[in-house]
Amino acid sequence: MMRGTSATRGIVHVHTELSFDGILQPATIAQKCRQRGLAFAAITDHAESMTGKLLDRLVTECAAQSGPDFVLIPGLEHRYKHGVHVLALGQSTWVTGSSAEAMLRALTVDGCVLVAAHCATPTDLPHEVIEMCTAVEIW
Repeated sequence: MMRGTSATRGIVHVHTELSFDGILQPATIAQKCRQRGLAFAAITDHAESMTGKLLDRLVTECAAQSGPDFVLIPGLEHRYKHGVHVLALGQSTWVTGSSAEAMLRALTVDGCVLVAAHCATPTDLPHEVIEMCTAVEIW
């Protein structure tokens, strides 16, 4: 069994008040994570709730809350056809594309780690999406 140490434990897929279903500010998320001894949290606000200006604000707030003991990672959750959601961990720039595949490619070029989210099984994902993702969240 693989066990993380406090230096490697954190949370992913958390929304801030910038998403329609989040209630906490980035600073509050960072504070709660630090209190629990976590090393990182990856924000994944809903892309459809965002603008380039709001993403810039999120990136700035994440940088302000990060330090040697804790990293708050900016990112967005992108919704695609067939109910597929992809988390772009580390997204720091507003990216657009002519198709879902083009946008995913642009996100990987931007340095994002892509995680397919909200999947009941890996077979729920279109082949072209799963090939670009680093991880899959099964629920």
